Amino acid sequence: AVGDDETGMGLLARAAEDGIDATYVDRRARTATGLTVTAVDEDGWRYFEDVPEAVRVSREDVEAAAPAIREAGTLIVQLQQPAPVALAAAEMGREAGCRVILDGVPEDGSCRTRLLALADAVRAGRRDSELLTGHDIREGREAIDAATGLLDHGPGLVALAAGPDGHALAWPGGSLLIPLGSGPVVDVTGAGDAFVASLAASLARGRSPAESGRRAAAAAAWAVTRLGGRPEPSLRAGRRHRGSRFP
Repeated sequence: AVGDDETGMGLLARAAEDGIDATYVDRRARTATGLTVTAVDEDGWRYFEDVPEAVRVSREDVEAAAPAIREAGTLIVQLQQPAPVALAAAEMGREAGCRVILDGVPEDGSCRTRLLALADAVRAGRRDSELLTGHDIREGREAIDAATGLLDHGPGLVALAAGPDGHALAWPGGSLLIPLGSGPVVDVTGAGDAFVASLAASLARGRSPAESGRRAAAAAAWAVTRLGGRPEPSLRAGRRHRGSRFP
């Protein structure tokens, strides 16, 4: 959902340029589009966020998009949206036979157990991982243990940020700790989004959890090498990233 302001129009125009079908993106009248601005300097980065309640996704938005969800092979549910709405989307995806991938942690803990039970895969950054598991995660072994514990709640694959140790993955019968990339880190904005996108694409192509995780980690490492949360979305750019595992 976007507002009817210039920012919303710009986002829809950019989506069209990128070949993204925005049929089910609703334009809300008389409201501003939600924005997250990232400030980056020598001391690190921080978010400034303004998301009006009117542009948060609703159950009506999910129901309107039902035709697309029912035809999809994979449904990614971003859990910064209202938890009951995320749950409705995940339930619809599960009923349609989609691979359901959860990204983040629901704001409302009352829906957490039901969402996890519907998920084929779950990904969470470091802060979200701690909120999701209820444990501090400072290093790789803790992240592996936390990811393995979440498998008991339903997902077939869990990917958690492991701080300086990289990315922790767990699936029934296996686990893997993937180190962070060796390239330069300019701006971490969008790294998690790149990870989820690559993970979803790899699983959709039938790749194993381990290989999908490695490709996702490579995508995240590539995304942080440039300023901004929108890196060039192409395989050609991925090949240019040192150490990437793109085909």
